[in-house]
Amino acid sequence: MGATETASKAPGSVRVESLIVAAAAGLMLPVSIFSPKAMAPIFIVASLAALVGILRRGLSWPESLTARLLGAGTAAFLLWSALSALWSITPERSLEISLSNTGTVTGAILICLFTAGAGPLAIRRIGTAALAGIAIAAILIPVELSTTAALNRLAHGNRLPIEQVSIFRNYLNGSSAVFVMMIWPVTAALGLTGRPKLAAGAGVALFVLSFSAAASVAALAALAGAGAGIIAAFRPRLYHLLFGAGVVVAALLMPLVTDILPKPVTSTTEMKVDPSTNHRLRIWNFATERIAERPLLGWGLDSSRAIPGGADLVPMLHLREDGRQVTYSEQNLPLHPHNIFLQVWLELGAVGALFAAAALLAVVREVARTEGAVLRFSSAGALAAAIAFSGLSYSPWQSWWLCTMMFALALLGAGRGAPGHRP
Repeated sequence: MGATETASKAPGSVRVESLIVAAAAGLMLPVSIFSPKAMAPIFIVASLAALVGILRRGLSWPESLTARLLGAGTAAFLLWSALSALWSITPERSLEISLSNTGTVTGAILICLFTAGAGPLAIRRIGTAALAGIAIAAILIPVELSTTAALNRLAHGNRLPIEQVSIFRNYLNGSSAVFVMMIWPVTAALGLTGRPKLAAGAGVALFVLSFSAAASVAALAALAGAGAGIIAAFRPRLYHLLFGAGVVVAALLMPLVTDILPKPVTSTTEMKVDPSTNHRLRIWNFATERIAERPLLGWGLDSSRAIPGGADLVPMLHLREDGRQVTYSEQNLPLHPHNIFLQVWLELGAVGALFAAAALLAVVREVARTEGAVLRFSSAGALAAAIAFSGLSYSPWQSWWLCTMMFALALLGAGRGAPGHRP
């Protein structure tokens, strides 16, 4: 990958900035245990440090075709997101989230370009800081589990006993997502700087730590990432073909896929799936119906929470073991569709889905063309894990989650500054 140098200052001149980026990577792991939302300010600090470093050292801009395609696809998607405020049912919200998303993507680009240009030592510092973060997290999680989430209750001002929380260990779900997403840049940083055993150990440790949460999505995302990574590492052309086709099909045809899924039921005695899956089916079914009402332009960026009928509750019957019937409710659309591809269709329509498909395809192409099996493994793993989480749990526009994904992908992009890889 070629580069146009705008300055020639040595990487050592930005030592402080590279240390800040490394510290941010290390802090994400333990801090996420009691405050996943803190990922956003940590990311912002790293982005500002990267900006200062670039201003002091100069900019190296990638000139490859894949980089240009990725930039064009991402820019088109962000521009369409902003334009959606013109027809959005929540125009102020759409514009606000559009600006926020653009800022986050810009921050990720700054981190990527700065760290890549800072040289191998910056990559090594990230790996070392992450090891320290893993060690601290491994101490804090048992403390949380044995003290009924003392740190979480302290951070959120909640003095109630954790037994009153509806889902035990649910408070660690956000941290498990951070752990899984950081598997990939951490293993890459350690592996690319000659520490393969530490890389493997760190990856396994983060995977194990993710099981401290109540949700099973973390395990699924980690396994999906590992599978994609192995294919990319050893068969990059096959990865390019399979995952390139996969993201395009998912981005463009997801409403058709969800439309043929089983319909949700209103009684647990009729369920052939667990209640959580039944609620997902209800959300996806409702979102698919609303997509059909505005298929071309969508309802506007981040308008999911305001879609007409989304707040309506559907009564559910549950037959208890003692024979008594109890009722509870499922909301048609709680905040977002819990599927990134449906959300893009719902909010940005077919045009947004086309731009999203183009951007994702460019990412897959870049991963497949990456030099070095270690970096291909980690890059493909991060992309697959991010899609798994965003396809089942989190809205891609949630600031803490978008910052987590962008930070991970930015550090992986910076891995090309390591020895033996394209600058």
